[in-house]
Amino acid sequence: MSAPLRIGASIFFTADSIQPAELGVELEAHGFESLWLPEHSHMPLAQREELGDRQLPEKYEVLYDAFTSLAAVASTTSRILLGTGITLLGIRDPIWTAKATATLDRLSGGRFLFGIGYGWLRREYESHGIPFDRRRTITREKLRLVKEFWTSGTTEFAGDHIQLAPSRQGPKPLQHPHPPVHIGAALGPGTKADLASLADGWIPLGMYRVTPDEIAEVQEAAAANGRGPLEVSVYLDYTAAHRIDEMADAGCDRVVVCLPSAGRAEVLDYVEQIAEAWITDGDSVGVN
Repeated sequence: MSAPLRIGASIFFTADSIQPAELGVELEAHGFESLWLPEHSHMPLAQREELGDRQLPEKYEVLYDAFTSLAAVASTTSRILLGTGITLLGIRDPIWTAKATATLDRLSGGRFLFGIGYGWLRREYESHGIPFDRRRTITREKLRLVKEFWTSGTTEFAGDHIQLAPSRQGPKPLQHPHPPVHIGAALGPGTKADLASLADGWIPLGMYRVTPDEIAEVQEAAAANGRGPLEVSVYLDYTAAHRIDEMADAGCDRVVVCLPSAGRAEVLDYVEQIAEAWITDGDSVGVN
């Protein structure tokens, strides 16, 4: 028997959806292991025009701030892990982000998981004054700086995009050496290198397309870099929850079910269905 498959959830919280504190209580009561929240700062109208037929739902424009929402969940729960899935670190100020994440980790009793990604909406990046074509290198530098603030008494940083004179910042995270970092991105040479050197976990993008060969490739890269195995957390839409066993067989450690951005009754109906089918005795199911 391998380790139990962990079942998490994700949702776009909005003013019209079930609210963070109440969903957190229900997820914990039904045995879910984690809650992961996405983020987008805004939606430039020019981006919508460029997407054309690939229009995004309105929830992308009006979703709640992830860190504030997770703090609300932390206040009503005691066990469930609290993740960002994913933080667009490339367009964030890394100094404020280091403080926000460390604070959330302490307020939650060491339950924070830092999921980051590179982003894919060019206009969103441009609105923040960040060159979209340099988003990967900028994200790498910002992640290194966040880690420095998390772990160092005095932080000094000299990169290609960021320069920081000697500085000090608190609080420090409760987890040691720091909250786990999960990188959400499709697998390619750059992603694989970042996973091997900077991450504790991989969130494959492109729902339910991860294969055992891809997972093996990531683990081999981590091992070659002197790292232990990375956690693999795959996302499944709630309409595809029947593929949970398939993802477990592929070698995933965690399946994050993306719940609808809807009212309490509809969301809890799916929470109960998933818990009944894949979570037993308050814990995620074991997979042979």
